[in-house]
Amino acid sequence: FAFILWLLCKKRLPTLDRLQKWGVSLPSSLCILYNEEEERIHHMFFNCCTTRPVWTKVQHMCLVFRGSYSWDEELIWLPAH
Repeated sequence: FAFILWLLCKKRLPTLDRLQKWGVSLPSSLCILYNEEEERIHHMFFNCCTTRPVWTKVQHMCLVFRGSYSWDEELIWLPAH
């Protein structure tokens, strides 16, 4: 978990859009859960209709009751709280 979080914070998580930029042959860079948006970090954690409820629940378990913003804004907010 810590390694994945570190990759996420460094924006190095191997999302489909990044894999394609590295030259990995993929049929598509669209989200594998519903094929409508490109799989990027922001989409995976905040925008995907499948994963958004999971992250909202995690926020509530951590007593965080606020909307989700961009990943960069979340990284700024997190250390302050």
